[in-house]
Amino acid sequence: MSESATINEVLEIVQFLKDNAVTKSELNDRVVELKVDLIQWVKENAVTKEELEKAKSEIITHVDSFVQLHQKLDQELAALRGKYDRLEEMVKMMAKHLQLDFSKL
Repeated sequence: MSESATINEVLEIVQFLKDNAVTKSELNDRVVELKVDLIQWVKENAVTKEELEKAKSEIITHVDSFVQLHQKLDQELAALRGKYDRLEEMVKMMAKHLQLDFSKL
């Protein structure tokens, strides 16, 4: 590689950097613009403490309602099981009294 080719390559690189590199002030200006944009975005999209507390309260209310429904269903199931057991015992007593054999059914 000749010396003039190397010098030409270096000159091309220097010219490219002159054309495309940013200055410190341009970079600082862009950073300031980005900060302003970020602050504006946060103001528009951030959730306030009040909104977060409201959502939390709503979730807790719904979970509590679900738990209460589950407890009611458990109580109803226990009551139905007791009723079923009593009816089954009465049927067994009647079958014994009438001398019926349900084991063949």
